[in-house]
Amino acid sequence: MTDVVTPPDTAEWWDAAETKAAVLAVLRLGSADVDEARIAALIPAAGQMINQWMDRPEGLQPPDWALYALQTALETVTVSLYRDKDAPATSVDGILASSFRPAGLDPLLEVRAKLRVMGPTGQARSELAALLEPVWPGRVRSYRPTQPRPTAGVYVGEVTAGWATNDVGGLVWTAAFAVQLVGDGAPHAAGAMLDDLLDQTYRAVARSERFYPDSVAWSPFGADAAVELPGYLFTVQTALDVRTWCATDEAEPVTLPPQPVGV
Repeated sequence: MTDVVTPPDTAEWWDAAETKAAVLAVLRLGSADVDEARIAALIPAAGQMINQWMDRPEGLQPPDWALYALQTALETVTVSLYRDKDAPATSVDGILASSFRPAGLDPLLEVRAKLRVMGPTGQARSELAALLEPVWPGRVRSYRPTQPRPTAGVYVGEVTAGWATNDVGGLVWTAAFAVQLVGDGAPHAAGAMLDDLLDQTYRAVARSERFYPDSVAWSPFGADAAVELPGYLFTVQTALDVRTWCATDEAEPVTLPPQPVGV
């Protein structure tokens, strides 16, 4: 039996004119520079290299918080290809052929940390937060608050991962997100609000094609040293295992964000 492997998506998610202007600015070249056409040809090559490295079988639709990192990565790779004068603009299907590049020269070397923000776990967390946003608009966060503050809301918290068996008996790498549901107010009102929040969260997750509800447990939320708010811990499961054309990359050092995420 031969496994059918879905090839990476090759859709163009970038704005060619915007990217070209940014690259020209970085290189300090004018819009009428003799190399303008070469830079324009390198942009889709750089974009497809990112598509291939991220190896996603579906279209790339990054969340708003990741757009800046993805765009700057595209500009950096384009500049790297431009400075490598021996690199061809495109090859078959418009994808830069890495075999034509000098040995050991990796145009993605500088941007792998930026692209890691779109890894499967981070992507699943962002998609789960977006899925839950209609449950309580403006009160859903992708991470627990990093500063103590007594506020009710929905927080996508800790994640655990492990192997699970799928419908056909195969093993799938899955993640379980602990979604913290936090209420506030007088005891009766807070309890009623949490019951409704629990019901609406279940509906949102159950209707999803990617996520499914697992378990619920009572879990008060310590807003600070003096305030404890009523809450539930709602566990949401999702599969992270995706078959790809290429082997998993070697582990790399984690890059700390310039400022805390989720504040």
